[in-house]
Amino acid sequence: MTFEQKFKKIKAKFTDADTSLLTKDFALQVVMMDEDCGGIYYIAYKNGEFAVEPYNYYDFTAEIIGAATEIDKVITGRCNAERAVNAGKVIVNGDIADVVAVASTVKKSKA
Repeated sequence: MTFEQKFKKIKAKFTDADTSLLTKDFALQVVMMDEDCGGIYYIAYKNGEFAVEPYNYYDFTAEIIGAATEIDKVITGRCNAERAVNAGKVIVNGDIADVVAVASTVKKSKA
């Protein structure tokens, strides 16, 4: 899967995000380290809305680094962020609570 394909799938997950529990603005920079779909994008929550774009975000409050599959699991809430960090599956720089906040907004699929 290419970066563009992976990014489109991630961005689509935030179109129906439930932001009712979010209390502060934040920006999460995501760094996918895969050889086939590596790249950077950001997920920013500001003024009650998400922006998900394929660019660097220099004033991020948290950064998550790892393989695309592991990052996807964390930011969609299928894997606990703290456990993923402790297991060495992802690296989080900055406020891990912002990563958890992102994960809490994505509607879980019934797979």
